[in-house]
Amino acid sequence: MHLLGIAGPRGAGKDEVAKALAAEHEAFDAAGQRSLLARHGPDSGTVHGAVQIAFADPLKFFAMDLYGFSVEQLWGVSEARDAPDPRYPRTWSAHDLTDPATAMQLCCKRCGWNWCEAGMPDREAYGPCIDHLSAREVLEELGAMAWRLHPETLTRRFRAQVEHLRSQSVPLVVVTGLRHPAEAREVHAAYGVVWWIERPGLPPREHVTEHGTTAADADRVILNDRTLGDLAERVQAAAQADGFL
Repeated sequence: MHLLGIAGPRGAGKDEVAKALAAEHEAFDAAGQRSLLARHGPDSGTVHGAVQIAFADPLKFFAMDLYGFSVEQLWGVSEARDAPDPRYPRTWSAHDLTDPATAMQLCCKRCGWNWCEAGMPDREAYGPCIDHLSAREVLEELGAMAWRLHPETLTRRFRAQVEHLRSQSVPLVVVTGLRHPAEAREVHAAYGVVWWIERPGLPPREHVTEHGTTAADADRVILNDRTLGDLAERVQAAAQADGFL
């Protein structure tokens, strides 16, 4: 069985790379129960029988039970994972004003309120700062807490998943969303390789869970700077070079 870990910043295209190799995403909950989460489209999955998994799947099942998030919010595209959930409003004590362009374009980092468009009022007239929780924020905090409580909270479960799939003679297991160098080490310890997906022009990574793995933890860097078709071609070439195809 071949094992491939995929790392990279938010929005780099990690899921697209995984879909180019594995037609199915099978998730494992905290109890180790395996279920088919998604079957990708007919143009995906060039490695017959390959399976996609993720370190964070147990946390996503937990978030689904606790917050009622949907499959799309937890495993869907970045836009769905980042979307504010109107069921969970939050009121902050003050606006977090940032300066993305010039001093005359001050926007609240949390709720998006624009100081310039509001007529540049005095601080006393700013009004409330209200935003809504997203599924990604919940998962980032759960992941950070899991690592603080014990560094092997997720890696122990991962080892069991890999051995289970190995016993079923799965040809390729694609592990998405490697956030921490320890997760890359786990993939290497299981005789796997790690790819780093690089996409120019992405905004700076802010959450602590986005400052873990880097290209230095990977065995190969794949550049995602053109179309999805170009990315698929680069994935195929890399898969052939690493012996997956």
